[in-house]
Amino acid sequence: MDSNMIWRSHGLNQQTRLRTAAIALGNFVVVVSLFFSVFSTGIHAGVWYVDVDNTSGIEDGRAWGTAFRTIQPAIDWAVEPSGGEVWVAEGVYSEDRARSSPDGSFDGALRARAGVELYGGFTGGETERGQRDWQAHVTVIDGSQARRGQPAYHVIKSVGDETVLDGFTVQGGNANGLYADDRITGGIGVIGAAVIANCIIRDNRSDLSVGGIGIGGAEPLIVNCTFVNNQTSQSGGAIDLANAFSRPTIIGCLFIGNRSGSAGGAIGGGFGGDLVVRDSIFLNNESGFGGAIGKFSEDLTLENCLFIGNHGWTGGAVSTGGEYEWELGVYGTHVSIRNCTFFANVAAEGSGAVHNGGAVTTVWNSIFWNNTPLQIVNNVTAFPPPFSVHHSLVQGGYEGEGNLELDPQFVDAIAGDVRLRPTSPAIDAGTAVDAPAADIRGVARPQGAGVDIGAYEYQTGDELDIDASGGTDAVDVQLVINGALGLDSRASSDVDGNSVVDAIDVQLVINAALGKYEV
Repeated sequence: MDSNMIWRSHGLNQQTRLRTAAIALGNFVVVVSLFFSVFSTGIHAGVWYVDVDNTSGIEDGRAWGTAFRTIQPAIDWAVEPSGGEVWVAEGVYSEDRARSSPDGSFDGALRARAGVELYGGFTGGETERGQRDWQAHVTVIDGSQARRGQPAYHVIKSVGDETVLDGFTVQGGNANGLYADDRITGGIGVIGAAVIANCIIRDNRSDLSVGGIGIGGAEPLIVNCTFVNNQTSQSGGAIDLANAFSRPTIIGCLFIGNRSGSAGGAIGGGFGGDLVVRDSIFLNNESGFGGAIGKFSEDLTLENCLFIGNHGWTGGAVSTGGEYEWELGVYGTHVSIRNCTFFANVAAEGSGAVHNGGAVTTVWNSIFWNNTPLQIVNNVTAFPPPFSVHHSLVQGGYEGEGNLELDPQFVDAIAGDVRLRPTSPAIDAGTAVDAPAADIRGVARPQGAGVDIGAYEYQTGDELDIDASGGTDAVDVQLVINGALGLDSRASSDVDGNSVVDAIDVQLVINAALGKYEV
């Protein structure tokens, strides 16, 4: 897997930061800004310290100099009397965590506890939580050898009410045990209203369902997390909803290269509860039913989301289902898709973008382009559910108020940069009714006379800001030079839209970097 991330930070206010990510994978460059909540930076009444590099010979967890070398003791001390915080220094935590499970086997899992907040990304000398940098000081909870030298069946279990997991890489779980409980959820098991933020969940697997995060009867918030290369043979490569009481809200997350054998390469709904996903991207995920998202029942809300290069047997990006409630004469499942962009998703049959098998579906302000074999497919049984599309741009056309079938004129379609050019017909063509207040990057809507169609609101100079850092600078100049020389096709940009990255594009970006905007 060829992946690269360039992060830029822009201050907005004391509660919110804007992180801009340019993700290059294969032939795609995807630009998206991710929001995440910044929790208070003061010291909690009870803070316990963990540092795998502590060589003092003393481990009581009360200071950095005497920190625990493993995480579990700190969690156990922090749980009483009313919860506490665990601060974990950078490093890899791969200790043996085998514990006896009810069937007598050993699962190798770290046990989270309700009310305990875990934070990674420290160097080992901070006095305030706000001093940490979880991106620069990587803190890894590794399960690859945590079960007596074998992969843990689950890396972390029992993430419950008022639990916070913030600033960690969680990897190496493999739920391949003999018993059903040890064949579900290779990564993180969530059983309460937890917050999982600023985490990377990668390379976790399971024999049954849930490669990354399994949600059982809970309403967690998952924000600013990246899911990479998680796999399962059944439902939910990255995330799976176990039942109707599983109702997560997912904001500002990346799903890259996750796979499942049946439903939801990234997110498997199964018969789970309501699912809300905002400001997130799904890139190169794969499954049978819904390459990115496969959901059979309950409601689904997608807002400001981007789907590129996902593959499914039915529904390259999204597949939904639902049941007709005969007693009431209505369908019981509703799907809302607003200001999303679907590009270059592929299905073996049906729709490459959205395939609906039984949900009342409404689409607003969204782009469907270059998905194969079709853009949108609604249930073709004798009782197809209502499916309406409004103020959207659909290749080949689709009946509905304000719909277009014109080329959206992406900044660089070949590279997968689906921001809009200044001449795009999608600009100002959306409806403001219930439109999100900002786009996937946090750019306010509208920027012009009306709300734009798609995940991105056009702002002047988008096509010149190649790395989406918020301005055109020396980095953009170097990227377009590399593209013109054929040194980096992933990060190049055809600024003037003539299908060639050449000296004209280089000059335009240089002019913009010098404050002379023109296209």
